[in-house]
Amino acid sequence: MPLSRRHFLAGAGLTGGTLLANVSVPALARAPLVDAATLGALRRNVGSVQVTALLDGYIDIGSELVIGLAEADAERLAEASFQKPGPHRAPVNAYLINLGDRLVLVDAGTSDSMGPSLGRLPAAIEAAGVSPDQIDTLLITHMHPDHINGVLTPAGQALFPNAELIVTAADYAFWHDDANMNRAPDGARPFFIGARQAAAAYANRVRQVAGEG
Repeated sequence: MPLSRRHFLAGAGLTGGTLLANVSVPALARAPLVDAATLGALRRNVGSVQVTALLDGYIDIGSELVIGLAEADAERLAEASFQKPGPHRAPVNAYLINLGDRLVLVDAGTSDSMGPSLGRLPAAIEAAGVSPDQIDTLLITHMHPDHINGVLTPAGQALFPNAELIVTAADYAFWHDDANMNRAPDGARPFFIGARQAAAAYANRVRQVAGEG
């Protein structure tokens, strides 16, 4: 089966609200709720919870990455939205959820694995008034490099020293299956290596969840 972002998103089956309700790791540090907007960090209050969107950077995406989209259709859609045909710039974000007594980071960006326009999550976290050691939980929606590689420093060490890493069991199994990696196109094999390195750096702090877990 060809690799695609759509398949991996569907396969992950990760329900953030369900997982957050069951995260039992005690908060190692607390951060106050704040009002001011900062560069690379946009906040929104949702009831008593504060969500901060953190910008890791951007990637230029060509129409060839959209499965089933003919080039003629891509050009027509671009014209209809008053854009030039060609790659479109897309942000790569992570989301910091402040529960008051716990800080949860949903996805973690890319570290230095996808070029100079990405890998800015640590600066965005700092701009939000938080340090990596305050993060209690890393909730990874799926183990693509633009979601999980940022749990590592450029040297390959765990960036978040006190955080539990939560992934779905199905996603973990997929990326750790040698048969899947051997069948993958050459361009996708670094995805497997990155996912494995990230999980290994948090080896004693990885939690796999399945079903309604």
